[in-house]
Amino acid sequence: MFGRSLLHLALDLGVGDDAVHLLSSAANEPDTWYRLPLHIASFTGCIDLATRLIYDQAEIQMRDMMELQPLHYASAAGHLDIVNLLIDKVEIDPKDWCSRTPLIYGVMNGHVATATMLLENGANIEMCDDLRRWTPLLHAIDRGRVGIVDLLLRKGAQVKAMMETEIYMAHPLKERHLGVIKLLLEHGAVEEIRRFSNENLLLWAAKKQDHRLARQLVHYKVFRTPIDTNGITALSYASEEGNHEIVVELLENGVNPNERCSGRELPLSYAVAGGHLSVKKELLKHNANPNAKSGIDMDGQMVLVKAFELRNPDIIDHLVAWGADFSAIVNGYLGAAESS
Repeated sequence: MFGRSLLHLALDLGVGDDAVHLLSSAANEPDTWYRLPLHIASFTGCIDLATRLIYDQAEIQMRDMMELQPLHYASAAGHLDIVNLLIDKVEIDPKDWCSRTPLIYGVMNGHVATATMLLENGANIEMCDDLRRWTPLLHAIDRGRVGIVDLLLRKGAQVKAMMETEIYMAHPLKERHLGVIKLLLEHGAVEEIRRFSNENLLLWAAKKQDHRLARQLVHYKVFRTPIDTNGITALSYASEEGNHEIVVELLENGVNPNERCSGRELPLSYAVAGGHLSVKKELLKHNANPNAKSGIDMDGQMVLVKAFELRNPDIIDHLVAWGADFSAIVNGYLGAAESS
């Protein structure tokens, strides 16, 4: 039927283990795509049938029309039991038509246990495909596979491949990529992920409201630039963290301390809230407005009112010295009492 035997059809429908009686007539019969029953059983997870086929057949490395072998299929689907049956009977790194190995397929689909088994049995961790010249690590990064990226880095995968490829990440950044980027930064792959992602990672992290990642990224100049697009976001996070050196660099490069990045407070609000006196002084020296009001995160208060609430006399004195309206403290509390 449509180039398939009854056994092929049963396997495609996921009921292969109920069709063992069809083995004798179709075990070595390919379908239209040159798939043997073992190919399909390896993908659908029909363990009983796969076991029979593996132990009854002399040839278990047959290729389909895409040059895929049963080990490719089992690895892609994450069927660890079938991978375990095949792994000591076949070549560990067979290549399909675009030179992708079983490890690459397991990695792309996020199967950590399968990838671990393949690596422990000698799979080449650095073997590139021909289509993109990507190693397993690059495929895992592209797909946002945090567990796989962690595994590959621990197993010694090289990050330099991100600098050597001419093809950047194909998948748009999603929530799952947040953890991947954090792992790469912790591993020291700063320039590498900046190049491979081809995205503005600092603005993306801020948009996702992953403030921990944004604060990590701000530490690296490559993510703080270009100043005209990234400067105010970088200044916001550097002020919040109290990183005086980065704040000075950004201000001296013309970043306006009176601008807000999307969904964030003014840099001066963060410096005051965090008690970062040296950062606050630097912002005021570069014309930050001492009478500015905070946004929704700080209830729309004036910066001076926030400093008074925090009982920080040094910051209060310095704000007043730079022109903050001291009456805002009284008015702020009277207004709060009136509204209550």
